[in-house]
Amino acid sequence: DLSSTEMIPDLIKSRKLAKELLSSILETEKYGYARPLIHILSNTENDSVKLSLYDKERAIRQISRSIKIERPVRTSGLLLISVSSFEPNLVS
Repeated sequence: DLSSTEMIPDLIKSRKLAKELLSSILETEKYGYARPLIHILSNTENDSVKLSLYDKERAIRQISRSIKIERPVRTSGLLLISVSSFEPNLVS
């Protein structure tokens, strides 16, 4: 059942969700203007640069590593989800 709390960690850490997030346009303090997340994570200066499959896979792994999901009480449906990044705008 997709509404089960057992599935939520798998859905949040899925490659499909990470791929969708890569196209998100975000404004950061570091770059000062709205940019696609994939270019932020790839640290490219120019957003028109065509990124390789390797760059995309690396960005997907970065997203996955930045998300931590914990279940403090096994019998409860409670999940603690935390996201880390170099800047608060990326986390939100």
